[in-house]
Amino acid sequence: MRVYSSIMTNGRNHTVTTVSVLSSYHLAITELWHDLIDGGRRADAIQRLLRAVTQGTPLTKFHERALRVCAKGNPEILPTILDLMRISLTYVTNKKGGDQVIDAFRDEVVNAHRRNGRTLTQLHTQLISGGVDVAQIQKIMREAEGSYGPTDDFPVLEQSLRNIVATSAISHGVDVDKFNAMFFAGMPNDIAEFIQASSRIGRAHAGFSLLIPTPHARRDRYVVETHDVFHRFLERMIAPPAITRWATSAHNRVMTSLFQAWLCGWVEQMLFVEWPVNEKLKAPIFKTVNDVNRVLTSTEFPGAARDFMDFAVLALGVHGRGVKKLGAAPHPEFYEESIRNLAKEITDEFRSQNATTILSDFWDGAPVGTRPMTSLRDIDEAGKFLPARGFRSSPRLNSDEEESLIAEALSVVRRQRGPVGELDSEDGEG
Repeated sequence: MRVYSSIMTNGRNHTVTTVSVLSSYHLAITELWHDLIDGGRRADAIQRLLRAVTQGTPLTKFHERALRVCAKGNPEILPTILDLMRISLTYVTNKKGGDQVIDAFRDEVVNAHRRNGRTLTQLHTQLISGGVDVAQIQKIMREAEGSYGPTDDFPVLEQSLRNIVATSAISHGVDVDKFNAMFFAGMPNDIAEFIQASSRIGRAHAGFSLLIPTPHARRDRYVVETHDVFHRFLERMIAPPAITRWATSAHNRVMTSLFQAWLCGWVEQMLFVEWPVNEKLKAPIFKTVNDVNRVLTSTEFPGAARDFMDFAVLALGVHGRGVKKLGAAPHPEFYEESIRNLAKEITDEFRSQNATTILSDFWDGAPVGTRPMTSLRDIDEAGKFLPARGFRSSPRLNSDEEESLIAEALSVVRRQRGPVGELDSEDGEG
């Protein structure tokens, strides 16, 4: 669960505004953190939290009551909840913007603390971008998760990670419970990217996303002006992918996946329900090629092959859905025949096979179709690196020499200098 907010700047540089907002946020976290774990100032910190509750909403009384209950309980409850907001994710649209934010933020956050009578020697910040290798990103994720347990003392705030500045590299594969506060320094170019990036927060606990738009960008200003409606219908504004469901290659790729879904999601369940109650442990399951052969050739499920054809046509939506036939194929008769033929190739292959081969092994070398998909990423073909002819030192290289040359080139590409993203040469110079 997450709350989306926006703040519009006026007459100030965008980077300056972003840094000011971030500095104020971390000042508030520092003040509450130290005051909540200090017995003498804890009561005042709780009163500040109560005064900060938004008034006049359906949740006002609930929030106030929740704060009072937490305050009366274990004194470590509120600091533990606050720790979920300790790390801020700051999304920037490019690496240059990230470097600018980090440089300006480093001094401003210290000055903001000093102006408010708080001491802060440093605020630990990390950068995640395309120039940071996977090992470094994983290290940052482990640092963000923290290594202390429920019975350990609270970490020293100045030694803890407080801020991560990130580009779109943060949008995938980053699942950390401690990410619950996100600041967007400008609106991403793609709506899908905005959704993907903001979904890094609020994965296990409630979080918030604050958009700080670029004031001279008309699109950013429009998002703020229509904030409520824009975020209410956010997913509807994702641009449709430039693909067609009726490409033959797509049907070829997905047919084995449909067959596997038909076997396990329909046939296996149906046969289990119809099997005698006292013999359900003997109901067929599809682990081997022989199991599939039996259901297609025996009398346990008459018309099984035709049933799969009907299943494939329905699953691919050839005739559309509903009275208006939404999403129907442009020439349904042609596509229905094509899909039935593809489905028949698979069932015919299993009719001719009678072996104890495990299905997962069979699909690896199956003479028909490709291995069923377990993820949408399975449609991506693996790239292959080959040395360019002009790069070869000799026109005659054996396979071992080619592999060595490729490995050398990739090691140069992967040898990066931390968050800066510069490539190192062999002599150690950038």
